[in-house]
Amino acid sequence: MPTSTFLTHIRSDHPEIEDVEVIRQAIEDPDYVVLGSGKKVTSSIYYSLGLVSKFRQLLVAVVVEWEEEHEGCVKTCYVTPRPKKLGQVEWIRTRPK
Repeated sequence: MPTSTFLTHIRSDHPEIEDVEVIRQAIEDPDYVVLGSGKKVTSSIYYSLGLVSKFRQLLVAVVVEWEEEHEGCVKTCYVTPRPKKLGQVEWIRTRPK
């Protein structure tokens, strides 16, 4: 989950994110995950459709910076109409929610 610094950033700069539960849901049950770009991948972006009630047609994007292989920190969370073209797709949902 986000640290207090990034939670403050999310609440002030991305008010469309209604509560932290949206972040948790996007990470635990994403529609797909894209790896950050570069030689050493240190981040992933988790995308999930329809988690924000006012923006059901938009994706929630949660950026996680990896500190260790299975330990990361949420850097930001926002809504977007389409995913950023960064690195390779790491995971994609093949079954309906």
